[in-house]
Amino acid sequence: MAPPPMGGAGGGPRPMAARGAGSGGSAGDAGPDCQEVLPKLEALTRIYSEMETSNKAKSDALPRLALLADKLRQSQVSATVANILKTVFTNLEENSPQTRLTLNELTMKHWAETKDWVTAFKALVQFK
Repeated sequence: MAPPPMGGAGGGPRPMAARGAGSGGSAGDAGPDCQEVLPKLEALTRIYSEMETSNKAKSDALPRLALLADKLRQSQVSATVANILKTVFTNLEENSPQTRLTLNELTMKHWAETKDWVTAFKALVQFK
């Protein structure tokens, strides 16, 4: 038996899993990591907002960072990506040279999930 058609008569597109649909991330509960990353993201975003002198850079980055913050609040980030974000903040706190490699992992391996906000997150990390 064939699967139902996409978008035609018979109920519209096939439903996807609500969390992590198409993200390529691993399954698991990202909630604790999301809640750990969120205050760090908010604090750095606040500093960026106050100190970045380019209005163009701010107007591009701040809405994307707000999107990431909303996704973290609602635990709509895969466990894998939440863990990578956690690692990035740890690397920043330790001034680790691994920060750049970890950011590259977000872009290269998890683009489908991070494409809406990763460039703004990179700008935020570079700003620090």
